[in-house]
Amino acid sequence: MTVYVAFPASDKLHRNTVALLEAVANNPGVIHQQLITEISEDFISEVLEAFFDGPVKSLNVQGSMASVMNGVISIIGKASRALVHKVFHKVSTDEQRALADQFSGIQVIYEGKPWCGFPLDPEVANEAALMFESFRKGSGEEAHLIHIMGLFADGAIEHFFDRTMGLVKTGAITRGLVGAGRATIHKAAHSAMQKSLPGLHPKVRQPVLNYFESMLIEV
Repeated sequence: MTVYVAFPASDKLHRNTVALLEAVANNPGVIHQQLITEISEDFISEVLEAFFDGPVKSLNVQGSMASVMNGVISIIGKASRALVHKVFHKVSTDEQRALADQFSGIQVIYEGKPWCGFPLDPEVANEAALMFESFRKGSGEEAHLIHIMGLFADGAIEHFFDRTMGLVKTGAITRGLVGAGRATIHKAAHSAMQKSLPGLHPKVRQPVLNYFESMLIEV
């Protein structure tokens, strides 16, 4: 069994992913641009919902903190979509096949339903479980929390961004834009955690931790 950080995939996302795999298999010489675009757009929205909107809702965040989190969501969403449109607008048939496999590989079946996620190293999975348990017992340390959540963010960026964008050949200028966009996404994700999690009252923080712990599944 492998531990994943994951969230339920929408029916549309799963359906389009399966459709792209079938389309590539049946018509490998045709670029199925609409499916690639729809999968990318929906995936970005669902990642933002899972990693940012979900925790915000569990906190019932309002006021200045809500503004900060909404700003982070906007930054990551705009950067991701701009890069997807820039990189995926013209792919080769080989790149399309690789993207179809990547989109499919991101999804795993858990309790009979499709989830999107990435695997954790066993050591990290164990450390995360211990961190969540320590906060339930009232002995958790904020530095440990930020460390684990940082690993979650970095894992998402590596598996969802790097491994997907890296499948498409780009020129020097576009590679520079991708690198700059990645840096923006990385900074925004870590900033969101550092500005929202430390200092929260335990009664306020625990629902957020419960939310993120629920994203750990074994497949």
